[in-house]
Amino acid sequence: MLKTVETFPYELKFGKKTVKFRGWKTRDEKAYLILTESKEELEDKDLYDTLVIPCIENKTMYFTDAELQMLIIEIRKKSLGESFDVKYICKNDKCKTVNDIQVQFDEIVDFKNDTVSNIKIDNMEIFFGEVKNQTLLQERTKNKTNVEKLFIEMVMRIEKLIIDDTVEDTFTYDEITEYIDDLDTKVFDKMIAYYTENLSSISLRGHLMCHRCGHDNEFIFDEIPNFLAGW
Repeated sequence: MLKTVETFPYELKFGKKTVKFRGWKTRDEKAYLILTESKEELEDKDLYDTLVIPCIENKTMYFTDAELQMLIIEIRKKSLGESFDVKYICKNDKCKTVNDIQVQFDEIVDFKNDTVSNIKIDNMEIFFGEVKNQTLLQERTKNKTNVEKLFIEMVMRIEKLIIDDTVEDTFTYDEITEYIDDLDTKVFDKMIAYYTENLSSISLRGHLMCHRCGHDNEFIFDEIPNFLAGW
């Protein structure tokens, strides 16, 4: 009798978190193709549920947007290879040659890990951790604006406050939300500035040399071309 065993042989570190994951299987490709056939426009959650969730050991682990993008790239590298095909026209006006090349992911991906920890503002110190429940975060941020999503995520990461030497660490989500809403704007501005500046980030920027004239063509990729090559 044929048997299959689900394993997650690869590891990726995001700060203090370690993600165990695997590459895509035939069933993942089938699920994706069925999804693209049944829906005209895919949402981020569709892609997350289809291409990420099945491939990670801890299904409730929280990821920032940059971490999630980096994770998908790493899953893709293990599944379909370390490079992708690009066809581009040289930006040198005297050349305009069509270049058809392969680009290594490591040549264009610049990832910075999350360093959100704690910040002291006046008489208050705020300690951040990780979101404990990814599913609950998704529910609370569904159909919200980017500003609302950022606020909800930040609040859900607050583990402890020390206010005038008094430790507060048993609050509910509603209680901490109400408390943050009641802060003076100058305090909140410092808090949100610290949080956003220390979030993980990722940029996809490459320098592609024209094979004919040698011109250095800089590209910023909004998305990776041929990311799911062959699907």
